[in-house]
Amino acid sequence: MAYTQKNTLASLGTTFLILVFYIVRLFTIVTKFGLDAQKIYNLWFWIIGLTIGLTILVLIATQIASAVAQTIMDPEKEPEMDSLEDERDTIIKLKGTNVAYIVSSLGGAAAMLSLVLGADVLVMFNILIVTGLLASIGENVAKLVLYGRGF
Repeated sequence: MAYTQKNTLASLGTTFLILVFYIVRLFTIVTKFGLDAQKIYNLWFWIIGLTIGLTILVLIATQIASAVAQTIMDPEKEPEMDSLEDERDTIIKLKGTNVAYIVSSLGGAAAMLSLVLGADVLVMFNILIVTGLLASIGENVAKLVLYGRGF
């Protein structure tokens, strides 16, 4: 598996776990306390911290595990960090970004629509956070599909 595919897969898994944690925690808060602003603000703080910290840690761990696995398989050969990009990688990255922009745009429209329909501002921000995480997942899935096809 190539360097970019490993990073994309690690990022996809991390973002998916954060999204599941966010939805479960948000559902718990809303069912117990309603739209309690302070509890939701705390949840947003944790999600931002988890997204940044966990993504960095998982990407580093993926690289270390990959280098260890390559060394175990062939101790004579230096582990490769194939981070070179060609035109195909650039096009795949752009197509993944396009998917993320589409999902983010739809999420922004849904968030504005929620305000027009009279929902609380907290609902709008939660829609933006969920669609932001879904945009990241969609981008990574699109990249993996395109890499898998060999584009």
